[in-house]
Amino acid sequence: MLHALLQAIDPGLPLSGLARERVTLPLLRRLLALLDQLLMLLRALLNSLRR
Repeated sequence: MLHALLQAIDPGLPLSGLARERVTLPLLRRLLALLDQLLMLLRALLNSLRR
C-alpha cells in the first residue's frame, strides 16, 4: 500500500529516491493520522445518531 501511495506522489517530486522518502513518508504519516482522526469523528457522529 505504501508503494502505491508513493507512486501517486512521485511524479510531482523531482527528487532523488532518498530525498523523496524524506518528504513523502512524513507526509503520508500525517495524512494517515488525519484520516484516523476523521474516522474517529465520523464514528462518534454515527454513534450519536443511533441513540
